[in-house]
Amino acid sequence: METMKRPIDGPSTAAGAYVGAGCTALGRNAGVDWGFALAAGMLVGVVVAVATGHRTALWTGLGRRRLQVVPVAVPAVGALGLILADEYGHSGAVPLSVLAWLVAFVIVGSAFWAAVTNAYAAHAAGEVRTTWTANAGSVARRRRIGLTVLYGSGCVVAFVASALYGVPTVVPTAFAGATVSSWIAIDRTRVYEACEGGLRYTDAGASVTQFVPWSRFGEIRETDDAVVLERRWWLDERMADGDVPPNAREALREGLRADHSSSAATRSEWGRESDW
Repeated sequence: METMKRPIDGPSTAAGAYVGAGCTALGRNAGVDWGFALAAGMLVGVVVAVATGHRTALWTGLGRRRLQVVPVAVPAVGALGLILADEYGHSGAVPLSVLAWLVAFVIVGSAFWAAVTNAYAAHAAGEVRTTWTANAGSVARRRRIGLTVLYGSGCVVAFVASALYGVPTVVPTAFAGATVSSWIAIDRTRVYEACEGGLRYTDAGASVTQFVPWSRFGEIRETDDAVVLERRWWLDERMADGDVPPNAREALREGLRADHSSSAATRSEWGRESDW
């Protein structure tokens, strides 16, 4: 007996929740009663969730372009603006409920980001060739320690500046968050998967799986303490030398070779077409 596929998935559920929250907020802003606005928002959310359920191409396209961050970034910028306005005494015309809604959108948007990121990693990666667990190596660990100390020092300075010179409290709060995040990452390991389409990895203890296509890496090189995948537009991916088994190194090289060969063939084809 064939199992019936559920009409919704993680990304569509988060998308429905986000749109439903938006409809509820608009209803309340228009003076609609709480109960009716909430019911209407839930109905719209369910419709959106069902309409977008299992739209693999949609979630993969959003993930490839990193557009899933937009529902988090937009309300976060708005909330930050309101907080800064409140710090300087210019928020009298803006009710507190607006800030509460923006924070709610950041929370629901974060769930949408995580769901789409996981869906992109699951569908775009292709066949898994090998799996291994590695930390970032001694050089990266020293860099993270230095960054943690830098953030911590900035946090202390920002708190003093906030108390003495009125620097917005959001500044020391941001430094404190960065300090904690950097400290947690010092010894964090990652589970890597070399896949047909690229490199997939998950930080230890995290629920979000990231995926990077082979095309975003330049080449692989080995140093005294690490295997390094050079990234074209971002920080290099470093893995401790002793944590990367031979079959993983070969899978990384093969993935890069296949992608570079495909890119070269595509450029050659474009060149022949332009000759015509």
